[in-house]
Amino acid sequence: MTILSCTSINRCRMRFLGAALYGLSGADNRSDYARFCDLLYRPGFYAGMDAEQIRAVPLNRKWYALLDHGVQLKTGCLQRLLHGCPELGKVLNNELWTVLGWDSQDPMVAVRFIETHQPRCRALEGSTYRGRVNARMKWALGVPDWTRLAVPLALLADVGHPLQRRWLNEHFCNYLALASLAPPQQDCFAELWSLINEWLCARQSIRTKRLQFHWSPNRASYELRRYRFEQGRDVMIERGWLPQREHPSKADLAMLWCIYLGGRPLVRKLLKSLSRGVTHCPRLLRQLMRELDPRLDITGAN
Repeated sequence: MTILSCTSINRCRMRFLGAALYGLSGADNRSDYARFCDLLYRPGFYAGMDAEQIRAVPLNRKWYALLDHGVQLKTGCLQRLLHGCPELGKVLNNELWTVLGWDSQDPMVAVRFIETHQPRCRALEGSTYRGRVNARMKWALGVPDWTRLAVPLALLADVGHPLQRRWLNEHFCNYLALASLAPPQQDCFAELWSLINEWLCARQSIRTKRLQFHWSPNRASYELRRYRFEQGRDVMIERGWLPQREHPSKADLAMLWCIYLGGRPLVRKLLKSLSRGVTHCPRLLRQLMRELDPRLDITGAN
């Protein structure tokens, strides 16, 4: 049986769907977001209306309930939303929701999941060289992103892959904290963290038999990690390495993640650049960000 209720998992899934819709809408306020959702849901109803007529239509409160409370939408409604925005399928069908619903009494469920991913994930390839595994894990997870949480969670429940689990033992908590800063899902992470916390704590006795995972079930510890990364971003903005903006971009998260993974050796090199009067993002850091994700737009990192 699963330790988590299907209702709580699906509520979190729906909240992430609402956040994705808000991001796709490009709305500046909740009313515009709700109107965008309704246009997707009832395109025929709005056909032929001008902008003024569209704005006169009363807003459906269910779109606010989706965003704030993760209310379950009917199948027909979800199909219409997916028809208008196929990219929403990446949210609804993300493997994270399946992993969170695993039977806590089945020790082989993680093994079977990892086996299906092994052929297409280099991070899962066997190696006796720890440095190579660490590099592969870094590249596989890329810029912190909630959509990539399924495989690391599965590894934490797996009976094998000790080097990969050792890397996660050191870095997973910070990966999750950084991923939680990304818009538009920021407000959903309190609920997701609670689910992951329950999931990990339920497997604590199994993990201690293999490799201790330093997960703190204290919510304040998680919030402190987020706060420290937010402070780090503020410092990068003050130095002119990142542009001023309200919410972190993918480039912001990549820079913070690279600095965190580089540790003291990288920080010392970056401080040398500062001592030479460099007022923009050092080339070394930009290179590390590109290695993390070659498609990353780092034009904002001056």
